[in-house]
Amino acid sequence: MIDNKNNNDPYFVIIIDGGLGDHICSTYMIMKAKQQMKNKKIIVGAFHPDIFLNNPHIDSLYNITKLNDMYEKYIKPLKNFGSVRKRDIYNVGGNKLWKGKLSELWCYNYGIEYKRGEDLIKLYLSDKEKEEAKNIIDSFSNKRQVVIIQPFGATVVYERDKKITNNKDWFVDYWTVVNKVLSEKYNVIQVGSSNEPNLKYCYNLQGKISIRQTIGLINECKTYISVDSFVGHSGAALNKKGIVLFGRSNPHIVGHSGNINLWVENSCDKNDLFCCRPAGYFADYKMTNGQISLWECPLRTCMIELKPQLVIEKLKEIIEL
Repeated sequence: MIDNKNNNDPYFVIIIDGGLGDHICSTYMIMKAKQQMKNKKIIVGAFHPDIFLNNPHIDSLYNITKLNDMYEKYIKPLKNFGSVRKRDIYNVGGNKLWKGKLSELWCYNYGIEYKRGEDLIKLYLSDKEKEEAKNIIDSFSNKRQVVIIQPFGATVVYERDKKITNNKDWFVDYWTVVNKVLSEKYNVIQVGSSNEPNLKYCYNLQGKISIRQTIGLINECKTYISVDSFVGHSGAALNKKGIVLFGRSNPHIVGHSGNINLWVENSCDKNDLFCCRPAGYFADYKMTNGQISLWECPLRTCMIELKPQLVIEKLKEIIEL
């Protein structure tokens, strides 16, 4: 952990990269940084700056692919230049071995005090965005309540035909079973990337709405079902409750207490949550028991064992079916 106590710079510069969920989990750290450094301006450069729109704890927000005057104005004048160093949550602290929440790891990397159990990640929507989401929902002819689903994990931003990892994805035939049950009472909306399969028994909006519009729909939905990705994190940051399907990911690190974090223990002989399969496209190979771990699991038993009926039974704890 770095020491911020003797840092007299007028700015505290934070660099956020990684996926959408990683950005959302950093919002607690940004809030605490503002609280703990009241005399400093909080400057954030992000790969997905849309996540931080309307955030009251950020004084200046930049897209790190288009920095404009960020370097000259906020970074170059710093005396403690080390505070701007990129702190990758997947390398610093060993993400899969971290004994705490991802939001705590963000705090550790930037020297911000973390209050265990607080973990208040948060997204901020404008009144206009909320109204737009309501209008989208009202555009469906049957006027029913909405359930959001995110069936598949993220793709690479600049190469949409490539998945970061297939290990998180749930199966099309499983989704079909769940969607059919849901569609009897609710409008099911599928979100995600445009190159993903269109599932049955739902409205397919993947690739047709923006990140902010998706957040707005999550804010207005009855509930959601998501693999460990954007929707599950967004829902928790909006104080909603949904079901998140965990296979290769560790729910003790990236799960949120407001959700039903669903996984099947002992589904695999690779030690379940610590199987050490890397995240995928951006990850290095890792050695497990003397063998190189693959980017894509050849078995995927952790996801296979998450049967549709198990998800349907858990849904009954949140909504009427």
